[in-house]
Amino acid sequence: MFFEYIYKLLAKLYFYLSNLSQLFVIPFKMIPLQLEAYIWFFIINLRNEPPLVIQNMHFDVPTILKDPTIEGIIDINNILITGLETIDISDDMTNHVKVTQEDPNLQIFKVCITNLGIREMHINLQYFADIGVNNTVPIYGQGDVGLSVRDLKIEFCTMTNMDEGTIYDMDLFNMKYRHDGPIILTGFYKHPEANDVISRMLNLGHILLTMWNSYEPLKASCILTPVFEFILNAWIYNPNLVFTYNSTCLEGSTFNFLKELIEGLIQEISSLKPHLVSTTNYSEDFSNHTDVFDFLNYISTYKK
Repeated sequence: MFFEYIYKLLAKLYFYLSNLSQLFVIPFKMIPLQLEAYIWFFIINLRNEPPLVIQNMHFDVPTILKDPTIEGIIDINNILITGLETIDISDDMTNHVKVTQEDPNLQIFKVCITNLGIREMHINLQYFADIGVNNTVPIYGQGDVGLSVRDLKIEFCTMTNMDEGTIYDMDLFNMKYRHDGPIILTGFYKHPEANDVISRMLNLGHILLTMWNSYEPLKASCILTPVFEFILNAWIYNPNLVFTYNSTCLEGSTFNFLKELIEGLIQEISSLKPHLVSTTNYSEDFSNHTDVFDFLNYISTYKK
């Protein structure tokens, strides 16, 4: 507890000094020890004052997929993260946070987080998706998503530029965890049967992703790293940040089950008799293809 008390004092001292420097326009530069204390105190604060709420994130689908034939957006709102009171962190800051300054003349630091455990974590959010393939096939939904995981172990290193306010070059974000219950999804295709099918496929995919993350952590990291880097930047620095992703790092991995999941999803949805009618913008272009089988035939052609 003594170390925790000292580090909290350092973090609070830096907070007050940095605010005074802004008030009186005094040049105030951070040193590695100050940043270590600040990050460590931030983690302690997450544990002591849950839950964590992130207001919104915006994903531009063509930018992510780098495919001009796919248009649309995904908005995620009111992200509620609970269970952070189970963060497992010791009183010794040096066991978890290490900061080095890359250039003594610049506020550029390398930050490494190690041995950070969370016994359980629950994520609930609201989403809105309005996507069109070739302006013809709609993929849409509006509802809630719930996800639970347990026994998390998190390690990563990243660069941060304190002057520019950005996190970049995150290296090998490694997050081990266990699947803990089903993913809860509502509102997909605004159709209960289609939503149930998607929910089953998502749960299967999550279980397989958890296993894959255990067997090929380096390959899994190439998915987790840009996602976590984006979340940190959007949350701390820039809420209007656009997510981008390069999938070339997946080459040679065993992540081929994604294709099989898509094929299985198409087969399951094809058994649905009701029409899938969208109320989104893309439904206007889908007026001649409201039958689910037209939809599936187009998807099959597009995937080839």
